[in-house]
Amino acid sequence: MVKYVPPPEDLSSLNPVQRFMNKGQLDRQDYVWLILIVAAYFTARPYIQSFFKWWMGDDAMKEGEKAQEEYFKSKAKVGPNAIRGTETEDSTTIPEKEPGASGSATDKKGSVVNRKTNEKTGEDQLLDWEDEPARKPTEGDKSDVVAWLDRWSNEQE
Repeated sequence: MVKYVPPPEDLSSLNPVQRFMNKGQLDRQDYVWLILIVAAYFTARPYIQSFFKWWMGDDAMKEGEKAQEEYFKSKAKVGPNAIRGTETEDSTTIPEKEPGASGSATDKKGSVVNRKTNEKTGEDQLLDWEDEPARKPTEGDKSDVVAWLDRWSNEQE
C-alpha cells in the first residue's frame, strides 16, 4: 500500500505544476513564467500550424487551397473609396463604337451615364417621381383599375 508522504518544506525542487498543487497559489515568478510561455505560444502558433499542415496535409487539401488562392486573386479589387462613394481617381472608360446605340452616353467628366435617366441618380428619380409624365392608357391596358371596373359595370347595364 502507498504511504502518504507530506510535501517538502522547500518546494523549489518541484516543477511549476507540482508547486502550484502543493501551494494552491502562484508567486510573481510563476506569473512571469506563465506570461512568457503564453506569449511564446502565440508567437510560434502560426508556424506550428503551417508545419502540421505541411506534414499531415494531403494533396487534395493543397490543391483546394491553391484553387482558393487563385480565385481570390482573380476577383476584382474595389477600393474603399469606391465603396464609400467618395470621388476617386479618374477611371478609364471603354469607348463605345456607336454612341447612342447602347442607351448610354458620357457626361462632362467622361463617365458613362444612362440616357434614360436624363443624368439623374437613382435617389433623384425616386424623389422626383411626380415629375415623370403619366402613362397613356392603351387598348388592353389593365393598369387603370377604375377604368377597367367602369367598363365592366357599363357592360352589365
